[in-house]
Amino acid sequence: MSSSEAAAPAHALPRVVGILGAGRAGTALARAIARIPRLSPGTAAPRVMVAGTRRPAAVQRHLTIYAPEAVAVSAEDLAAEAELVVVAVP
Repeated sequence: MSSSEAAAPAHALPRVVGILGAGRAGTALARAIARIPRLSPGTAAPRVMVAGTRRPAAVQRHLTIYAPEAVAVSAEDLAAEAELVVVAVP
């Protein structure tokens, strides 16, 4: 085990979470991730990126209502930047 692995706490969260799917499940997950600081004070919530089948601007309008903390991106950007990707499609 390297020193960098030993320094990271066992409960370390990813800095960026990507959700592929902006439907009910994807937006519910984005809201749950945004609640992390309230459920565990002192813990920062990961940045949440959401991609769907629609253009990012259309997804962002949807997220403004259902998951305002999340940011809409293209699927390509999500794959390039997210440390953890959740597939939330039927």
